[in-house]
Amino acid sequence: KMKEGRLPVVNFDDLNLPEALDAINALVRKQTDNKFSPNFVVQDPNNVLEARKFTLKLGNLPASVVLQYCLDSSRATARYDQHAIVIRPLGGGKATPQGGEQAPPKIAPKKSDDPFR
Repeated sequence: KMKEGRLPVVNFDDLNLPEALDAINALVRKQTDNKFSPNFVVQDPNNVLEARKFTLKLGNLPASVVLQYCLDSSRATARYDQHAIVIRPLGGGKATPQGGEQAPPKIAPKKSDDPFR
């Protein structure tokens, strides 16, 4: 159902993912004359997704594509179940003891044999 129909205008300015999901839900309901409403289930116990803000300006795209842009912008993933779309932060959204997001491990650059580098 998220692939059917198109959202004419999407203008998200400095939103986090839960706010964007609410907006997508409202836009889809409006486009389908309240015949369809996506069920989003956010699994984010550390509230990592609330801290990740993004801006999107899109038009004439299916709701599924708009959702994917939102997920990519907030570093999240979705699982499509029969009756719900389950959203999670990538990497599980693990928090450090200070409450911040856990940083990805640093990888040392390879040494080059090229003397001009």
